[in-house]
Amino acid sequence: MPVAIGAFNAGTIERQGITDLVDIGKFVPNLNVTGFSAGHTSSANPFIRGIGLQHHLMTTDPGVGVYVDGVYLGRQVGQNWNLTNIERVEVLRGPQGTLYGRNSIGGAINIITRKPGDEDGGRMSLMAGNRGRLNGDAYTNFRLSDQFAMSFNVAYPSRDGIGQFLNIEDASKRVGEMQDISGRVAMLWEPSDRLSFLLTADGNSGDNGLRPYDTLVDELGAECRATAANPATCAGGYPGNPFDNGANGFLYNESLRNSDGASNPYSNNTGQADQITVTNKAYGVSLTVDFEISDGMNIKLLASDRHSQYESGLDDDSFLANYETYPEVGEADQQSIELQLTGKNGAFDYVVGLYHFEEEGHNFQSGTRFHNSDNGTFFLRQSVDSDAIYANVGFAVTDQLRLSGGIRHTKDDKSAEAELFGFIAESDSHDWSETSWDVSASFKFSDRMTLYGTVQSGYQSGQYPARPYCLIGQYFGNGGMLPAVNCFNNHPALNSNVTARNYEAGLKGQPLDNLEMSVSVFYTDYTDLPYQVSTTTGAGFSTESIIVDQTSQGVEWESAWAVTDNFRLYATLGYIDADVDDANPHVRRAQFRSRPVYLHQEPRPGLCGHQLPADRRRLVDRGIWPQCHGRAL
Repeated sequence: MPVAIGAFNAGTIERQGITDLVDIGKFVPNLNVTGFSAGHTSSANPFIRGIGLQHHLMTTDPGVGVYVDGVYLGRQVGQNWNLTNIERVEVLRGPQGTLYGRNSIGGAINIITRKPGDEDGGRMSLMAGNRGRLNGDAYTNFRLSDQFAMSFNVAYPSRDGIGQFLNIEDASKRVGEMQDISGRVAMLWEPSDRLSFLLTADGNSGDNGLRPYDTLVDELGAECRATAANPATCAGGYPGNPFDNGANGFLYNESLRNSDGASNPYSNNTGQADQITVTNKAYGVSLTVDFEISDGMNIKLLASDRHSQYESGLDDDSFLANYETYPEVGEADQQSIELQLTGKNGAFDYVVGLYHFEEEGHNFQSGTRFHNSDNGTFFLRQSVDSDAIYANVGFAVTDQLRLSGGIRHTKDDKSAEAELFGFIAESDSHDWSETSWDVSASFKFSDRMTLYGTVQSGYQSGQYPARPYCLIGQYFGNGGMLPAVNCFNNHPALNSNVTARNYEAGLKGQPLDNLEMSVSVFYTDYTDLPYQVSTTTGAGFSTESIIVDQTSQGVEWESAWAVTDNFRLYATLGYIDADVDDANPHVRRAQFRSRPVYLHQEPRPGLCGHQLPADRRRLVDRGIWPQCHGRAL
């Protein structure tokens, strides 16, 4: 394949001690898998060449696609997959879209599990360690008959935690505590040599402690800013930010200092017992139908349905007093179906596909506090429908030279809704479309080495703002009602497609009997890339989206050297240099600046729980959404 790709088979995964996606990120150049998302210990947010998921809220799309047996995972909270039954993992770097699945501008991670019937037997493992570490997993794969086969695996990773909640008496969790259980069953039916049906079901559930984090109070130059005639001349502060009025922050003015936090960075001084536990659940089913039309042509249908949910939140100040608190829940449902035709005819090989993806979900915060004041509720909902057609054709010019090209057309429709404090509300719908493509050439100049070059284009639809607090100023500035055109329905990130064009060349293969290697150089040009930026000023907290053009260039090296039959040396090197073309980002985001204000307003008469939309009725049933809410939408 003429792209930069990192691949791990089952043997490599076991030898290198890889257990989840976070571990994969340690062995692939320019792949960074972060685990922090709404305080969760079980999420996985991959970034490839600096492109990834900037926010866990529903309106933000991931820049890297994660797939399990061809099924795209739209949400990453609770999706840090256990890799005990894996056949291989592939990491494709650069824009994707003309071979399968959803389009992405950063790359793709494919997790391919062992197929039922490919082996007979199973295995069990148990691991114990310090901090109460106890991991167990079991896997079995067997044939019931010539036509039927089945596989099953279950995993249970757990850890006591790495720090304490110092101000919570008899705390139910420790900082970073992990307890997760997951399982998967796959059933294969092969009624003939040409036809097969593969049905899978999986699920996981996590009950964990909040991740470790730290809050820093800006003390640098604070006394100067409190007394100087011109606070802008003091050290610290936020130079160049036109929103910085030279005032000290709220926590400093409340006489809080960094010394009031936990002295151990892995412990936490919060006094909010309801903010120390994070939970997640995810489950799904998929059906894959493979039919061999002829010796050179196959057709495949892949359908899936998935659900995920979480409860989390952060005590953002991490102090005993309840100054900044944001408890949060979220849910997402997704369905996808893909029809793919593959084949080979003489010197030609091809892939043609149709893809449909839909997703609906929400995030909800209730009981929040901002600057020691009740801050009401926050609700965000989005539904997505994405349809695409793609094709990729390769041609073997000679036994050594292969040329290929692909094209994809994607159409995305989104509907979103935001509600702040129960009475500031906006909803909107938007659609985007884009045609992306790629061309490549590869040349085998020996039985062991391949030189390749490729040009790839990628696309991601625009997006609604994740935290549209900018509506507050527009609501009160317009006499208690939102203007028809506002910062939610006319946000800069909505008004254009995000596109990427990647130029790449590489060399890979086995130059020596005991050495495997690959090296690549790349240059990627991103247009209208949204940056979600959170800033703090004297007046509070602000989340803004700025739209930039960015170029990234770099080099990547991977190698595996078998020094002896029993000793292997793995090496990876990734270098990236990014240049953001935005001479004055504060000017561009000024009109959409978002600062929460402190409000207390009695709810107006509105719809009761049983009259609300389905997703809010579920929140009522779980005791999270009030029985009667202040605004009917």
